[in-house]
Amino acid sequence: MDFTDQSINSKLLLYKDRLELALENESVQAALDAFNYTSPVVENINGIYKTVYNLHINRQKEYGEQYGATEQYNEAKEKALKYYMKLVKLGRIIYKNNTTRLSDLLLLGGRAKIYKDFYFQMAQFYERSLASRN
Repeated sequence: MDFTDQSINSKLLLYKDRLELALENESVQAALDAFNYTSPVVENINGIYKTVYNLHINRQKEYGEQYGATEQYNEAKEKALKYYMKLVKLGRIIYKNNTTRLSDLLLLGGRAKIYKDFYFQMAQFYERSLASRN
């Protein structure tokens, strides 16, 4: 059987069904005994399956937590961006006749597109704004 196109959930469900069949059906147990898959061996495999299944469920929960944290981060970043851009606009109005101050606060030109560069601009703006009361 080709498992390459199946999800992990599908594979785990398939293994669960087969293990339950092997543990509950006497004729299947007898057929497996011929290949040295005795009942204790199948029960051991079933225990391994349960461990793998629980790990998979826990991983899905962790992914959910990560998605939630990412969403909170993105919301906070968007809120900070809106507030910062209001201050940029205000700074450009206040210092429209003071090119030196506009340059010092990095208000000339556009905002950086790459996050780390944008963050640098934003940090410099706040740092320099707070350092000088002009």
